[in-house]
Amino acid sequence: MDNDQKPKNDLDLELQEAIKKQLASYNTAKTPEMQNANSTPSVIASNTPPIQKNETEIEGLIKNVTINKQAETPDLGTIGTIPSQQAPLPKRPIIRTYKSDVEETMQVGHISSVNIAIAEQDRMRNKTVQSLSITKESKVNKNILILSLLLVLGGSLAFIIPYLLVQKKAEPAPVQVETVPSGAFFASDIEEKINLKDINLDRFALTLKERVDQSSTKLGQIKNIYFSEGEGVAEKTIDASRFISLLKTNAPNEILRTLKSDYMFGMHNYDGAQRFLVLRYGDYGIAFSGMLSWEINLWKNFKEVFDLKDTGFATSTATSTLYAEYKKFEDYTVENRDIRVIKNDNGKIVFLYSIVDEQRAIIISTSQYTLKEILNRIGKGKAVTQ
Repeated sequence: MDNDQKPKNDLDLELQEAIKKQLASYNTAKTPEMQNANSTPSVIASNTPPIQKNETEIEGLIKNVTINKQAETPDLGTIGTIPSQQAPLPKRPIIRTYKSDVEETMQVGHISSVNIAIAEQDRMRNKTVQSLSITKESKVNKNILILSLLLVLGGSLAFIIPYLLVQKKAEPAPVQVETVPSGAFFASDIEEKINLKDINLDRFALTLKERVDQSSTKLGQIKNIYFSEGEGVAEKTIDASRFISLLKTNAPNEILRTLKSDYMFGMHNYDGAQRFLVLRYGDYGIAFSGMLSWEINLWKNFKEVFDLKDTGFATSTATSTLYAEYKKFEDYTVENRDIRVIKNDNGKIVFLYSIVDEQRAIIISTSQYTLKEILNRIGKGKAVTQ
């Protein structure tokens, strides 16, 4: 009997020691979080030392094991698997916030605050680059639109302008028909009509000089300046006698008696503005003798209108004080024609006249080259050109 009871006590002691070791290892393995958890109040309900609480539990377990051992031999492996107190999981918040998401992301991905700052800078940089790209693309699209409009406008003008020019060129320019013809008997390049009502007749010769000075002609051209009086249908050109009287000349009666109505006054652009006057006569003998008589006053009568200069004459050629402005004429030949000329002290011809028999014309001018041009045009007999 005693022998049977002794092994039983020894077994109980061994069982108690095994349970104590199991519980001691269990308490040692628990984490602080598991010790402080409120999910297992039966295990950790107060600040009572774990050893005292475990002794109570051990006695209870020993009683249960002692009773059950009578039916079967206890299994230490089974006894060691006492319902364990698993560590409670951390409570997750019911409502998710940005802070909780960031903390979870940092715990899972091991992301630091520096990494978050770098990621945020990259995000802002990408946003700025994208904004600049959109702005630049908008500007490029705007420039392309403006360039396209300019090209379309330029293309339209390239077709419209030539069309308008062709239309304008195709339309005939209105021809201004002069109601009062000049009556010129040789070709001139330019014509100008002056109505006597538009000028001061007391300074007629000076007006002619100014009109010649203001004329715009090209080299070699001849301009014909003629005069008219009256208005409307009553307007008509003045004749040679009226022209001579307006110049206030001392023309001899022989000249006035033989003059015809047509004449030409103007300028020739050659080495300056060379003036000329062409008169038509009826009788050569009368015209010849009349011009010889006129030589005494010829220089004086045409000095203002022809802009004759007294410079270049060192000695006076006047025969008396009565003809102080008299310049002596001498014979000269141009184009096999005998002409009368006045030369300065340098031998340059500054004034001349010629009687052209076949054309019944008296040509008065300031240059022998102008005389040649007039003779050439008279010979050709061309019509007057505008």
